[in-house]
Amino acid sequence: MRRGLALLLPLLVAGACTLPAAAAAAAGGAPATTTDATERPLPPEPADPARAVAFRAAVVLAKDATVYVDPTQEQVFDRVKADQIRGKIARVGGSPMYVAVLPGNALGSDGDKQLKELTLRLGYSVKATIAVVTGGRLRAASTAIPYAQAQQFADEAIAANDGEPLEVTIADFIDRVAKEEGRSDSGGVGGVITGVLSTIVVFGGGGILLLRRRRRWRELIALRPLVESDLDELAKEVATVLEPEAATVREPLERALRAYKKARGVEHLPQVARELAAARQALAVARAVLAGEVPPPAAPSCLFDARHGAAPFAVEWTPGPGIAARTVHACALDAQLLKDGLPPAAREVEMAEGQAGPWYEAGPTFRYFLAPGELAALAGLPAGQPLRASRWLP
Repeated sequence: MRRGLALLLPLLVAGACTLPAAAAAAAGGAPATTTDATERPLPPEPADPARAVAFRAAVVLAKDATVYVDPTQEQVFDRVKADQIRGKIARVGGSPMYVAVLPGNALGSDGDKQLKELTLRLGYSVKATIAVVTGGRLRAASTAIPYAQAQQFADEAIAANDGEPLEVTIADFIDRVAKEEGRSDSGGVGGVITGVLSTIVVFGGGGILLLRRRRRWRELIALRPLVESDLDELAKEVATVLEPEAATVREPLERALRAYKKARGVEHLPQVARELAAARQALAVARAVLAGEVPPPAAPSCLFDARHGAAPFAVEWTPGPGIAARTVHACALDAQLLKDGLPPAAREVEMAEGQAGPWYEAGPTFRYFLAPGELAALAGLPAGQPLRASRWLP
């Protein structure tokens, strides 16, 4: 914590020294200079189509743009509407705000991938708010206001403007964000000075808390597409089950969805995983009952991929060279693979440099995939490391 303060306190003091420039800007003089994010070389365009669309949008938005409309969406959101939103953003002022209207599946994970990509490219060098419209659905993220409120404001704007044109909903969202920022704006040069000095005084508490929230939000954003994929897949499975058995599966699935909506960090996702495990077990029982078969006994989920369902087999598993063997629960498929000396059919996730690998080698945030009560099975693996909830800085 002391090292973090030593590094960041000089930056805040330096920010206070630039107040004359800020005052000049406030009085109508030349604006303070900022570092152009486009001067840094961009990484290669992502292979995922949804992320690639957002990547191209970020390149345009980083060049002093505020609104980007993908060419395929110009019939949905034409130039006139785009200009209206640009004018709205200019009038409210405040921290940077970006709006992107992109193609994609509104019911799938396209919008989440796109929001994540834009946030990575635009939202971490400066405080900013980003809104993405995919398939008519509005998603939002922000580093300029409390992280949980951006999507909350988007949802409220949608509810308040049901049936209205899309540009009306976006304008309402912009107003809500601007109002939230205005609550902490004391106005004038004196207010700026007071704000900076107050920040320096309370930085040891409030500033570090904001950094923690920002890190937790980034980690949660990274896992949202995977969690929503699990929820969607199980919902589709439930749709194939007849009533009244389907109701026994729907109940834990709805609990999982509620837990997911309340999650404010990756440490809340294991509760979602527990409810999904209960739903998968209920699904297996419901199908057995409908088929006139004996329902399977309760069993933990498969360690290697919870989507495999119940894992009635206790097998010995050696994760890799130099890592001790341990007994884990596996489904029939993975138990047979291990018996044959082959690697298990583990769920793969995106790791460093775009490579895919087993979830248990991708870090502690992926404990979401862990079967309840099997943390000991991850000893010596990256996913077995403690979550960083106790650390002050990201």
